[in-house]
Amino acid sequence: MNVYYITGFEGHNPVGTAAVVVANDRGHARRLLDAELKGRGLNPLERDAKFVKIEGAVTQAIVLNDGQY
Repeated sequence: MNVYYITGFEGHNPVGTAAVVVANDRGHARRLLDAELKGRGLNPLERDAKFVKIEGAVTQAIVLNDGQY
């Protein structure tokens, strides 16, 4: 399994959004997140949405949203 993150999709309010998805590949990640967003009454991802793969062998910290507008 792979771990991906994505930011900047349409949310309930005009503030930052971020999600982490565990999936087989980017296509699988998109399908999973689209289903989750639909279940929350949100629109699916835009066509050009970019999933970023988190490399598990690298020690790292990733800030998904620091509240900066």
